[in-house]
Amino acid sequence: MNLFGILMKLRINQESSLVKRVLSYFNLKLSLKLYLFINIFFEFSLAFVVSLGLRLTLIKSDINVNLFFIIFFILGIVQGASNCYRTHVFPFEELRKLATISSRKISFIMIVTDLFYIFMFSSSILYGLLSLIYISSNAFIFQKISLSVFFLFIYICSFYCSNRIFGQYIYNKIVKAIGLTRLILYSIGAALFTYFGFFIVSFVFSNIVYFIKKYFVNIESVNNKVIWESFSKDIGMFYVNSASKFYESHVYSFTYIDVFLVSAMLLILAILLLAMEPKLYPLKTKMLPKTKIDLCNLYVFFLNKALKKNIFFKCSLLKLANTRWIIANNFFQNIILTYESFFYIGVMLSIILLNSQNRMLQIQLLFLLNILVIGNQTFEIREEMYPYLSFGSERNQFTLLRSSPNGLNKVFNSKLTIYRLFLLIPLLILIIINIVVSVYIMIPVIFAIFLFITFSMSVYVFPMIQMYMIPLATKLDYTNDTEIGSAKDEKIVLEKFQTVPRYFFNIVPLVLTFIFPIVGESYSLIIFFGELVYFSLATIIFVFFSKKIIRKGIFVVHAIRYH
Repeated sequence: MNLFGILMKLRINQESSLVKRVLSYFNLKLSLKLYLFINIFFEFSLAFVVSLGLRLTLIKSDINVNLFFIIFFILGIVQGASNCYRTHVFPFEELRKLATISSRKISFIMIVTDLFYIFMFSSSILYGLLSLIYISSNAFIFQKISLSVFFLFIYICSFYCSNRIFGQYIYNKIVKAIGLTRLILYSIGAALFTYFGFFIVSFVFSNIVYFIKKYFVNIESVNNKVIWESFSKDIGMFYVNSASKFYESHVYSFTYIDVFLVSAMLLILAILLLAMEPKLYPLKTKMLPKTKIDLCNLYVFFLNKALKKNIFFKCSLLKLANTRWIIANNFFQNIILTYESFFYIGVMLSIILLNSQNRMLQIQLLFLLNILVIGNQTFEIREEMYPYLSFGSERNQFTLLRSSPNGLNKVFNSKLTIYRLFLLIPLLILIIINIVVSVYIMIPVIFAIFLFITFSMSVYVFPMIQMYMIPLATKLDYTNDTEIGSAKDEKIVLEKFQTVPRYFFNIVPLVLTFIFPIVGESYSLIIFFGELVYFSLATIIFVFFSKKIIRKGIFVVHAIRYH
């Protein structure tokens, strides 16, 4: 079997392993051919629904070639960039040293494998857009086929160029020392996202407040159907007109680009990249070129000194130090705050400043800010560092850990501790923000104390929300650590089950926030303290059940057959 066939079979087996594990409980076996057929059938069915829906709702006339060109171009860039780990890490690194095949050929085969896999399992949007050409266009069938081939060519070229360029960018981020330059660039990005949050509020929220004050003059107005219809119509027309103006001034001009000139430039770039030797990612410290002590090394050293735990904690921390490719990529977003968190800070602080006459609303907004930022930060850390947090990274020591009393349980707890240590700097930043805002808007001490208590609970519970399903979702049949968490079934389990508790901890406070502007201060006080009681009870209940699920998951991991 050639390299393409080996990689393709390996990828499909990894994707279906969790399904096989579930079926094995019912003494059923998974037919690989049936699995492939169901997936491909589902993709084409979804593509048909997408294309038909677009035809009936948005696209009433013949297709715009330039607009479709832009869509396929952007789709290729996004998917190519997001799949760079798949195409820049060879799964059989030890064998590559013995083989005569070049890195360029290996990289090309891995990209082709990834494209084939996307066409088979993740192309509902792509196929939907292609089939839309046949549904919408009034051209001859030969012209439709030519357009389809052309757009597919644009997608493949943009995918390849994006994958190679972004892959080189990630390689440099992993290998090069993390110092002042990256810190300055991160600070600029953080400032821009914070400002963008302020801008969104000044444009969106201030107008919403204007329309709310215009129509809802008292609590009785909320039950008036006529007022709601007028409010919806006016605010809808305002934002539709604003979006139309933005499209005409910024987006519409892109529909006049020279498609064939851009296609030629894209083809030339792809040929140049094909001729260049790619750099595959070094997954182990010994594969890295020698670099000076940088902020990444210092941060791991700091974590090591922060807590003197057991040997499992030390080993987990050593593994983190030896997997630089995980932590170095988005280093500052992992240890400080993500750009999305800075956006939330900009949004919430600007809303707090705009509502200077409603003290209870300001306190509620500060509480909501803490919840949103911590929830987002823990989610992004799990997304970025899942290959490290999963038991899949322990597969080489799996037999030893399984034979040790509570070995897997201790490894899980040590990783959860390190997870919480990653929140130390975000915690410090939020404490400073809370103190400054509390002093500025003169929050009573009793409210500040309650905010700090719920703040501490959220720092404890949100990492558990992201971690409690990891044992049950664990898969061990990976050839290298970059593949951990990339299987679709594993992603679905993790995403769905972390979303459910986040609804209770994030969405409920968000919904309650909308009530504060339309009720009196006494009612706001009752709602706020009721919310604190709810948050405390939800934390206790979730911790109780999550610990049961973790124990069950570790029991399931013990039963996995791995050699």
